[in-house]
Amino acid sequence: MKKPAGRHLGYWIGLLFVFLLVLANLPAGQAGLPQPQAQTLNATKKVASINQKIALQKTTTADKNLFLVTRVIDGDTIELADGRRVRYLGIDTPESVDPKKPVQCLAQASAAKNKELVLGKKVSLIYDQEKIDKYSRTLAYVFIGDDFINLDLVDLGLARAYPYAPNFLHRQDFADAQARAQQKKLGLWSGVCDDYISTATSGTASSNQPLNPNCKIKGNISAKGEKIYHLPGQKYYNQTRVDEDAGEKYFCSERDASAAGWRKSNI
Repeated sequence: MKKPAGRHLGYWIGLLFVFLLVLANLPAGQAGLPQPQAQTLNATKKVASINQKIALQKTTTADKNLFLVTRVIDGDTIELADGRRVRYLGIDTPESVDPKKPVQCLAQASAAKNKELVLGKKVSLIYDQEKIDKYSRTLAYVFIGDDFINLDLVDLGLARAYPYAPNFLHRQDFADAQARAQQKKLGLWSGVCDDYISTATSGTASSNQPLNPNCKIKGNISAKGEKIYHLPGQKYYNQTRVDEDAGEKYFCSERDASAAGWRKSNI
């Protein structure tokens, strides 16, 4: 005897109801996915979320080490959004704002280039042995990404290398950059700024001759900041120059040199 047709219909309706109920309870976007695939999708979403948080943390941390330049005072001095004045280490540019001095050769060009390079941009600061000078300015090497602003100005002939003890981290880099600018006759070395160059060098006690003829030992500071003295007759004695503005000096005896913290050259 045949079973009533309605009984078959009720069976299939029941199955459909159960299927729809299960489907409705699956997480959004996973309906129809096998369970292993759904778990993989969840794990992928969690990893993506973690990666986003890490990237945000890295960006925030990096940004804390960047400082907005709100004002360019001259070729080697800027002001940051936090109120600090930053004096570029290792270089010197012609004066344009010193009330005691006239505007010097290429001072405005140097300031204009500095403004072009950094104004309104975020910079990072690298420090040397001294962080603050006697004028309460921050002393720093200034970077925008991989661009070394101090060095760029020397390379362009708009600043001269100005080593000042004990901040010698990039002393040789600046000397090399100045040599390149001089060879190319750029800016200060083009022949138009002879008065500035002669004034700048005349104020620096750099020579091969001691003021006291009895004090012939040359105290030199290396590019790494190491204090080394050279005796007459040693290999590099004649090539060594003494720059007193950079903290170098002549000594009258090896005892004096050693007591001042200098060591004898090995060559």
